[in-house]
Amino acid sequence: MRTELIRKIKTNKGYVYLIDSDLYNIDRNQFRSKKDFQAQVVRLFLTAKIGDHVLNHNDSGAPFLVDSNYHLSISHCDHLFAIYLSSFEFIGVDIEVIKKDIQKIIPYFINQQERNTNWTFEQLYIIWCTKEAVYKSKKGNIQDLAAEVTVKSIANNEVIYTFKNQVEKLTYEITDNWVLTYN
Repeated sequence: MRTELIRKIKTNKGYVYLIDSDLYNIDRNQFRSKKDFQAQVVRLFLTAKIGDHVLNHNDSGAPFLVDSNYHLSISHCDHLFAIYLSSFEFIGVDIEVIKKDIQKIIPYFINQQERNTNWTFEQLYIIWCTKEAVYKSKKGNIQDLAAEVTVKSIANNEVIYTFKNQVEKLTYEITDNWVLTYN
């Protein structure tokens, strides 16, 4: 099985790799579950990039490489994968395929302060991805994602947000098909 790299994004902390598992004919039926398929795609990519390492997860589900100097954040949605490799510890990435059903989950990720802004459909996806990437960068140590992370502005491929009264930012990219955020 091979995976196809869509692109490699250099950040100030490392690299974000975008992978499309559909660009090769991978027989997903050979796996017991979707989760097994996803784990195999990630393992194969990491082995090709940095060699053979054991991938494990902490108590909150954050992935880490055993006995490695690399830190990573992983996101997948449908056939797309985003893998962020860095020598810095607190990194986060999220990718979401754009669909029409985001309205159903707005109460999960939009707080009262954010409801006072007229966000576009695309900006709602950016907010969702931002909060997921922040959650990953904090290694899951956020009790209430909607309340604790507040998006202040979205412009020029940058999201400004607050977390615990600290102003922070991350980068976003958007296409017709997906949204990607990373810090």
